[in-house]
Amino acid sequence: MLVVAFVAIRGGVFLSRISSSGLGGLGSLFGMSALGHKLDSGERVNILLLGYGGPNHDGPYLTDSIMVISLDPVTHQTAYISIPRDTEVTIHAFSDPGRSATLKINAAFAIAMQPENFGGGLASRYRTSDRRDGAFRLADDVIGKLTGLHIDYNVGADFGGFDKVVDDVGGVDINVPETFSIDVPSGKNGWVTAYFERGWRHMNGGTALRYVRGRYTACSETHWWTYSHGQRLCGGHPFTDADAREASDFARAQRQQLFLEAFRQRAMKLNAIAHLPDIASALESQIRTDMSLPGDAQALQSDEGKLRQNGVLHVSINSGNLLYSCTCDANGYTLHPVGTGAALRSYLASLFEAPAVKEHVPIKLVDASGSGGDLSSAWKDLLTQMGFQHVTDAGPAAGSATTKVADGTGGNANHTIGFLTSFFHAQPGAAAPKGGVELVLGHDAYSSFYSGGQNPGAGSGSGGSTGNGSGSGPKPAPSPTDTGGDGGGGGGGPGGTPLPLPSILPSPPRMEN
Repeated sequence: MLVVAFVAIRGGVFLSRISSSGLGGLGSLFGMSALGHKLDSGERVNILLLGYGGPNHDGPYLTDSIMVISLDPVTHQTAYISIPRDTEVTIHAFSDPGRSATLKINAAFAIAMQPENFGGGLASRYRTSDRRDGAFRLADDVIGKLTGLHIDYNVGADFGGFDKVVDDVGGVDINVPETFSIDVPSGKNGWVTAYFERGWRHMNGGTALRYVRGRYTACSETHWWTYSHGQRLCGGHPFTDADAREASDFARAQRQQLFLEAFRQRAMKLNAIAHLPDIASALESQIRTDMSLPGDAQALQSDEGKLRQNGVLHVSINSGNLLYSCTCDANGYTLHPVGTGAALRSYLASLFEAPAVKEHVPIKLVDASGSGGDLSSAWKDLLTQMGFQHVTDAGPAAGSATTKVADGTGGNANHTIGFLTSFFHAQPGAAAPKGGVELVLGHDAYSSFYSGGQNPGAGSGSGGSTGNGSGSGPKPAPSPTDTGGDGGGGGGGPGGTPLPLPSILPSPPRMEN
């Protein structure tokens, strides 16, 4: 498991809520692993990981990386869920109940770490003797409210120890998908342009750190321009289309997931579990976790095969699916959940549908919602991220008030039909391509997705577990009054009017950290 990799080798690279027990509640070393008990009981377990620069960086406590590792022992699946740091949320962190802060989600940890920079007056829940504990708790609350996921455990570290962690395992091997250059923060107010060549690359700690942190257009910060034979170069290399594609938070999240998998594989080979207490103590200033070491890590290691048996999902929440982007307030470029955020929460609660995915049935999406094809495009991406391998988008079609699903497999897609019927509240359709399933997205699907009307996912699924691992399928999303992820400046259109459909910006403007 990924988290075994993190906790097994100095607790990892990212961070999150940490309890007052400090490094992992070492007192539970000789007792039963609570995490192992949850998994044995069939509970879905969510582990929040965050990454931040640390004291020697600009914006030291703004979380560069936010990821949830979700483990489902019912369907035997694992998901890496990346949350963009530019997502705008309303943060309730203060003793005055009428006071809140509308900021990017990466500020949640920083508010409790440096409350004096945000006007002070923290609520007692977030005032702790070690500020990291309260900061992790606040990040937990904010991210949990946005996603609808209950956070069970947390691992945290600043980037100050990242390179040493990677070097201690002998580096990692990553298959870089495309050649690109990227600008990366380096210390206080410093920048470097990093170059990565396509193919398998062995990376030491410093190189891996640049790989997971970079998100600004090559040479936009360093200005390392040169010319050769009339061609403008950046750091000695020609510009490529990949340079623009990689200059985003979304691309960085994908790189981080590639690193996590490579790091997991390396750490598992080393079998470092036995050395956890000594390693963790050596890095106490940089690493904190509320997992027991090595108890919980051993439980994860023993369940490694089962938790990945039916696939590892790589989930990216972005402005091409469940978020939309705007520059609509003092926070500059921000991302917001579409509608009330109910679609985001329902989707994450319903990620694990292994019985349906294992049928390997082609799914044809038809957009009869009136969105002009944008809704079917979003759902093609989301269903593919769930593990469905044969999803096609037929684009817009004549309008339909209701969503319909038709089976052309002769009864060989019962789980797939069951999941789509339940999640989309679909009615039976008239026809489907032979050997496949056709899902016609009606206007009701548009309303639930973009305007926060009736939620998809309120019924029982085909066999996946709910957010708490009961195995009964997706659960209803909270009502708008229960949510804290509405963005505080763009979460819903006025009067229930459908929001603009998502659009991906080529490169966000420069921001701190």
